[in-house]
Amino acid sequence: MPQITIEYSYGVEWGVDIQALAKALHETATGSGVFPVGAVRTMARPCVASFVGDGELVNAFVNISVRIGPGRSLELKQKLTKMFFDAAQAHTVSLFEKRPAGLQIELSEHDPAFTLSRNTMIPPPKA
Repeated sequence: MPQITIEYSYGVEWGVDIQALAKALHETATGSGVFPVGAVRTMARPCVASFVGDGELVNAFVNISVRIGPGRSLELKQKLTKMFFDAAQAHTVSLFEKRPAGLQIELSEHDPAFTLSRNTMIPPPKA
């Protein structure tokens, strides 16, 4: 972990470089020193059927979900949330200049009791 998912409303990709946004968020995670690099996953999804506010197509929204493993302090989670938000804001400036828009980041912890995974990109712990 983390798993970073960017969802964005219709047309956002015309004013925001989604690839650059995803890369910036990915590099924020890998450069934080908090997560093993091989555990970071970042993806972006357009929401082709989306309605924002009053439903006018000019309205835009970018929602970023960051899911991390449990056990980190409140202070660290707040710091990470701010780091991700700052990175996202830097890559969505033009969106806010051109149209009514919203940006949201939510950082949450997954529940290990209900999460299974396999990852060969992370070296096993040394014995």
